[in-house]
Amino acid sequence: VQKEITIDETALPTATKEYLGKNFPGKKISESVKIVKADGKIFYEAEGEKSEMTFDADGKYLSTKKE
Repeated sequence: VQKEITIDETALPTATKEYLGKNFPGKKISESVKIVKADGKIFYEAEGEKSEMTFDADGKYLSTKKE
């Protein structure tokens, strides 16, 4: 079972914040989530207006899902 924990945008890894600032300047993040998978792996999600981006534990961009 995975756990999803809503976190403040400031708690995202530095690399994630840098990616978002560079690629989406001035855009608001509506929700930031820390995901802990059953095997202990950690991922982060940042939700924007029409998409949800996934990052690894180090903050490296992995994928975008359009909503």
